[in-house]
Amino acid sequence: MRPANAEEDAAVAEAVPARPGSLLVPVPVPIPEAAPTIYISEKDQQSGPFTRAQVRATVVAGSVSEEAYYWREGRADWQGVWSLQ
Repeated sequence: MRPANAEEDAAVAEAVPARPGSLLVPVPVPIPEAAPTIYISEKDQQSGPFTRAQVRATVVAGSVSEEAYYWREGRADWQGVWSLQ
């Protein structure tokens, strides 16, 4: 039985040669973390910018309480850090 699109299959076979018996395994490409864009406000002190991972780490470490607020571009108002996803 012939593939539905033999020309396309041939083009792929040329572009990605495989050794007999080998399996092609996709390699994950790391996605760079977004630029720091989050600001934190706690006890009338503002700090930042931070990445989302940095904010989560500071909350887990206890450096920033869950009662702090955050803001980032595109937000109309400050939100509770606990709501940051």
